[in-house]
Amino acid sequence: PVDVFTIVGTRDHNIDQQLLIWLETYEEGIRKFRDRDFTQAKILFSRFLEFYPEDSLAKMYLERSLEYEQAPPDEAWNAVEVFERK
Repeated sequence: PVDVFTIVGTRDHNIDQQLLIWLETYEEGIRKFRDRDFTQAKILFSRFLEFYPEDSLAKMYLERSLEYEQAPPDEAWNAVEVFERK
């Protein structure tokens, strides 16, 4: 597995302060997802996407949260997602 990072700005540019606030919601969504709390993860990713609707990773987490809320993964699940394309 590899970590996935999202670039939110560069050192020489001002970073959108609203985005930094909303990233806390996004990160909490990831924590809930990894803790198998898919209902809360769904809520948090939905909130984040209201303000940043083009974020493809948040969309993926929302889709997985919806799927896992209906059909939870087995106990061996480790929150690793396999991507077959970029």
